[in-house]
Amino acid sequence: MIRQRLTTRFFSTITSMVHRYSHLAASLMVATLLLNACANQDGHSANQGERIMLPASTQVLGYLKKGENFFIRLILDGNRDTATLFTDLSVDGNEISGNLRLQVHQGNHSFQLEYFVILDDAEIIIATSKLKEYSINPGSTNVINFIDDSDALNRGLDYDSHDEDQDGRSNIDEINNHWNPKKANPPQPQNVHVTPQDRNILLTWDAVDNALDYTVYMASEPNVTVANYNIKARGMTHPGRTELSFQHPDALENDVTYYFVVTARNEFGESLESAEVATTPQPIGSTVPAAPADVTGRPLDGNVELTWTAVTGATSYVVYMASTTGVTKTTYAELNGMAHTLTAPPWNHPAPGLANGTTWYFVVAAVNAAGESGASNEVRIDVHPPAAAPSAPRNLSLSTGDGQAMVSWSPPPEPLASYAVYYRNQPGVTKANSTRITVGNASVTSLLLPPLTNGKTYYVAASASNSDGAESGLSTEVMGTPLAPWQEKNIDAALIGSKSESGSSFTIIGGGTDIWDNTDEFFYVYQSLPNNRMITAKITSQTVSHPWAKAGLMIRQSLTGNSKYAMVLQTAQNGIGLDYRAEPGAVSQHVTGEPGTLPRWLRLIRYGNNIEAQKSDNGTTWRLFGVISYPVFSDPLLVGMAVTSHDATQTSTAAFENVTITDASDLNIQLPQNPTDMTNKLPLSQNSGLANRFYVVHNLTANTKYSVEARNPSEDVDIMAYDKTTGDLICGSFIDGTVSDSCVATADAGGDIYLRTNGSNAATAGGNYTLNVVPYNPSVVALGTTVSHQIDHTFKYYEVRGVTPGTLYTINISNLSDDVDLYIYADEFKSMQYYQVKTGTTVEKSGLIARSNTLYFRIDGSNIGGATATYDLLVQP
Repeated sequence: MIRQRLTTRFFSTITSMVHRYSHLAASLMVATLLLNACANQDGHSANQGERIMLPASTQVLGYLKKGENFFIRLILDGNRDTATLFTDLSVDGNEISGNLRLQVHQGNHSFQLEYFVILDDAEIIIATSKLKEYSINPGSTNVINFIDDSDALNRGLDYDSHDEDQDGRSNIDEINNHWNPKKANPPQPQNVHVTPQDRNILLTWDAVDNALDYTVYMASEPNVTVANYNIKARGMTHPGRTELSFQHPDALENDVTYYFVVTARNEFGESLESAEVATTPQPIGSTVPAAPADVTGRPLDGNVELTWTAVTGATSYVVYMASTTGVTKTTYAELNGMAHTLTAPPWNHPAPGLANGTTWYFVVAAVNAAGESGASNEVRIDVHPPAAAPSAPRNLSLSTGDGQAMVSWSPPPEPLASYAVYYRNQPGVTKANSTRITVGNASVTSLLLPPLTNGKTYYVAASASNSDGAESGLSTEVMGTPLAPWQEKNIDAALIGSKSESGSSFTIIGGGTDIWDNTDEFFYVYQSLPNNRMITAKITSQTVSHPWAKAGLMIRQSLTGNSKYAMVLQTAQNGIGLDYRAEPGAVSQHVTGEPGTLPRWLRLIRYGNNIEAQKSDNGTTWRLFGVISYPVFSDPLLVGMAVTSHDATQTSTAAFENVTITDASDLNIQLPQNPTDMTNKLPLSQNSGLANRFYVVHNLTANTKYSVEARNPSEDVDIMAYDKTTGDLICGSFIDGTVSDSCVATADAGGDIYLRTNGSNAATAGGNYTLNVVPYNPSVVALGTTVSHQIDHTFKYYEVRGVTPGTLYTINISNLSDDVDLYIYADEFKSMQYYQVKTGTTVEKSGLIARSNTLYFRIDGSNIGGATATYDLLVQP
């Protein structure tokens, strides 16, 4: 009865989890493989390979062992490097069924099932089936009865029949806690530290990846847990902490010991408790401070300088010095010495100073109201005019791996004694704002930094010091982002792709019909990372399986075919672009870039709710060609490289070089407090400069649309309207060369529009343009009716209302008397869907997909040769 009851609970739990994490196997199985011969488009049998599927129901052979996740993969021809996991697994009663699809060439093949678990990130093989050999013949249907009769299957598979284990958790809870760590409760916080204060404490801990918030549990008795804190003396909880430190909101009692644990929470639940820490609040100065650590010294001309790390709780310090070694707090005077009191490091000997050519020895003690600490380490200094500080280390570089980074450098030419490496998570490393690591051997020119967080970008600089302790300035700053091993996934493509990598270079083979419409088929190489990422790469080549074969950089919400995504891409024969799907299953949209062939540098940036697409000819000078404010992604993001052949019958191979992923948090627009006021100054003739300029237009009608226009630019310039509070893009106009452009922005609740202009892509700092903000007055166009229009050197906006979302429409401009430019938008004016400069008599765009119940487009007359131009306009399904 116990086994039957637990089996029912087991399958109830596993069923819900398998539906959520379909790629995991819950238990071991008997499998039947059905081989179907596939045909080519010409009707001949597929000699290049067949498709093997596993649709058969399977009987459970054992029970899941507590705390373990079972995985099942099929090994083809003994090659574990290409082993395939079972997919689409589901549980029905006591049976598990699933699907497996892979390419198998005709001839003799061997198959084997392997069962394994992941414990502490290590793969442990628990059972392997007997080897089965088959002959695969095309043009016929072959049934392969793959019955696993290995005696090894029953080892370690008995499910614990006790209802609870020693830690008080039910077995089902244990399964939930260990099931797929990447999709489950977060890990427990690490490095929890507590510092006593007067009637309070300071609790700190390390950030937990993907944690939403933290909870502090405390009591005045030890062994605090989530389950028992409230039955212990002075026990209480403090949930919803988003910072990485905690001070009690009320006064605590001095001389009472308090115990603390911390948990992390994400969307899946709460972590286990951290290691317990304890401390006793005390009045400031009631505890004798610790002795100073890391005391170092250097000679000055007729003087010395001592430095050390400040001691918590110390109010002053005493330096004991003597001309003979063996200095202590009691012997310094006997050794021809003296004592000096100061409030904070560093310390210089007071006038009249020390004679050059003499030798002195020093120790330091910390003092507060409770007393004086022991002495520090002894430091010897030979007094003499110091040598000048050396120059900084040269050729600094940073190579990153999984949770680690190695910094290397070349030594400067001067004699050295040591180096110091400084690093932090933001650019602008200084000696004061960064973590410092001393390298005491001048012959060592590399350092492995302490364990780092994958996906975070670290900035590093280094200095050199001579034997006199004179330290150089900092070297050139370098940066790098540790990453876990790259993952790969075939997204619904009939032909499974592959990747090979060497450093930052990748060769990726992908199949699939396309990345487009409502669902995608391609091969993806990716990292799972939090928001605010920038991925950069040089795409050097791609085989032309189809003119619209695509290779590019992608940000994706999930690994399902219909997922939200954004992708900056290079097609085999149709130039570059920015594609995206705003919602799962929605029709993809396209922002046209420019024609051109490989090699090509591309960059995709996600910061806040903005996505930017950039291009470059050299990897140094970048040009923005597309910005969208959606889709809105949630953490984590899947960031990587995508390849599709646009042909289900063949693959395409693309080469990527110099692939980097960095943290883009610092790229978010840093908005100035006092942008230039453009009110009553419009139109404004402005020099583009070579960097960002910020403006504000006041006294507009709140929540009303306006056209933001950049007229007659002499060079490249980008005009963007943004939300002042969040920095999110409202609309953007990206001018290439001397083409006028505009976008439509809505004034905020205060009647303001904030603008940013970026001239960083201009050839010189002397480019000019005219910036203006005017009311948005569109012409409403009726479907199916041809209307004659006239335009001068202005922008003319149109709206086609009452259209059906998801329906295809055509915009036809005929009988043109002069040149006009047509711009069509995917969703109001947040992103451009289509752009065309026309020099003939007709412009037509068909297959235009309506995203809402209104189509938005504009016609630009900036390039007409005469005073006006006329044309006929027709919009129809």
